[in-house]
Amino acid sequence: MPEFSLAKVKEQCFELILSVMPLSQIIFVLLMAVILQKLSLASSSSVADVLTHTSLKEIFDINDGLLWTTGVFTLSIAAILAIVNAWLFKVSIRRSFHLSGVIEKLDGWFQNAADSVKGLSEDSLHPIQESVILELEQRLKKYHAKRLFCELAFSMCACVTFGSAFLLIDGLRRGYQIGISSFDFLVLLLALFIGWILHRESIRYAVSKVVPLQMYATALNGKLFFFIDIDL
Repeated sequence: MPEFSLAKVKEQCFELILSVMPLSQIIFVLLMAVILQKLSLASSSSVADVLTHTSLKEIFDINDGLLWTTGVFTLSIAAILAIVNAWLFKVSIRRSFHLSGVIEKLDGWFQNAADSVKGLSEDSLHPIQESVILELEQRLKKYHAKRLFCELAFSMCACVTFGSAFLLIDGLRRGYQIGISSFDFLVLLLALFIGWILHRESIRYAVSKVVPLQMYATALNGKLFFFIDIDL
């Protein structure tokens, strides 16, 4: 198999794994916009206070909901922070995959894929292809669900961090005395702990269940199909 084909398979594989869940970023933009809006109005003293005392009705009320009354500038800032947040997710996922050692295994998996289809006819490959594509879709759905909850937890960390930075900058500008919110700190630690556990679990699942099957499913134009689990 030519080297450029192997590189293409790797590229497709990581494009699939490194994608950030759009829903998590939509929720992040919404939360970040609400947090910035309420903090700028000085109606809350901390990020955790905003999250605790803001109801869904206050956000989505048809007439006076924060979602409709938040300024374009605030929404733009929240969207920019979401881009930063998504970039950090991709960096952390890529870094975790490199640390897992899966990169070094891809060449061997691909070569095994090429060897296992030798001598097989198109008729024998077709039914296996359909079953493996279905299995891969199911595994990807499960992986994406794990990533969604992971990203939501880390997005909470980002909300607390960015919101606290806003309070710090605003307090310095107004000459207020700056303090540390113990509630925010506890929320940050809890979200970070949960996010880290979910991140490790999603990476382990992708390395053991998704990446090997994706490599085999895309090798030789998707003609190699069999299930493989790697014990970590």
